Amino acid sequence: MGNTFAAMAYTWRKEGPKALLAPWAPGYASTCADAFVFNFVYYYYFEFFRAIYQSKMGRIGYRGNMVLATCAGACMQLTTLPLQNHSTRMQTQTEKRGNWQTAVAMYREEGLAAFYKGLLPCLLLSLNATIQDTIFEGIKDAWLKRQNVMAAAKAGIDLSQMKLREVQVGLPA
Repeated sequence: MGNTFAAMAYTWRKEGPKALLAPWAPGYASTCADAFVFNFVYYYYFEFFRAIYQSKMGRIGYRGNMVLATCAGACMQLTTLPLQNHSTRMQTQTEKRGNWQTAVAMYREEGLAAFYKGLLPCLLLSLNATIQDTIFEGIKDAWLKRQNVMAAAKAGIDLSQMKLREVQVGLPA
């Protein structure tokens, strides 16, 4: 810990306070936009695929949830990877350029592929979101079921009788 503060103090004395912000400053706006879009896009795709799946197949089990989360993660990576690569270029470039100039330079130097560098590792890493989302949905479903049972008990409703009636009438249990 002492070495970190010593290095920061040395940098402050030699180059001033702006030097401490240098790693973040060039692409800060791009990084913020990237983080916002990354989270929003994943959620949007997941909910979109979920609505389609539920309308066609009904209840979503663990396997279905994993498929949905994997598709959402892949679509999110395809959508946000260009922003991530642009942000990285903004932060590592030696020549000062704005957002638009950096994007144009990336395209001129390497074409469209410059924006999709690292796609395969990103797709593999999006499996983490698949697992995390599946676990979250399982916990949420269990919690909601528990809340419903507690609310029914408070209201004096016998759920076993209710399920029996649903089966007799042909309603889903």
